[in-house]
Amino acid sequence: MANDSTWVKGNYGIGRDIELNVLAEDQQVSDVDELDPPAVDAPVTDIFAAAAEWEVGSAVNRVRKAREIMLARAEEVEPYILENKLGSQSGLEYRAIDAFLRGSEGFQTKILDYVNSPDSLKAKNVISLLAGVKDQRLLSHLEDFLNEGRYLASCISALGNLESEAGLRLLSQHRNLETSASAS
Repeated sequence: MANDSTWVKGNYGIGRDIELNVLAEDQQVSDVDELDPPAVDAPVTDIFAAAAEWEVGSAVNRVRKAREIMLARAEEVEPYILENKLGSQSGLEYRAIDAFLRGSEGFQTKILDYVNSPDSLKAKNVISLLAGVKDQRLLSHLEDFLNEGRYLASCISALGNLESEAGLRLLSQHRNLETSASAS
């Protein structure tokens, strides 16, 4: 995900960031009232909510600062995400979790335990998040899921994101899978 690019993330995420109306530098608006970031000591719920806002326009600095605060308060944020947000259907909350994951190596290890969650949405979110950071520890779980016929679309997508020879071999072994809406 970056400026002037198109990306696909997980099963449902696709984005495109392009500049539609390019203005000359002297025509650009610079008087945008920036939204205030949350206080450093604000409740974790408020900080996460700010970190999960749309990161555009006047909210860019607010969202980035909230994500910095999340990392600084990782000991409080980790359990909050694990207990309340890992099964979120919100793409913005997913992005906040992804940003936290990329800044917290310890969190990456902690969410690996949730790949086998009985909550299928949590499991699929974890698969996508870990594939996004190319966590090769995910491979054995993906192999198990493919052999069981579970989370097929998520597993195939994750294998593509892992960009590894082992993932390619695993994907090749399952190239004739037929997916259905209930299997994904």
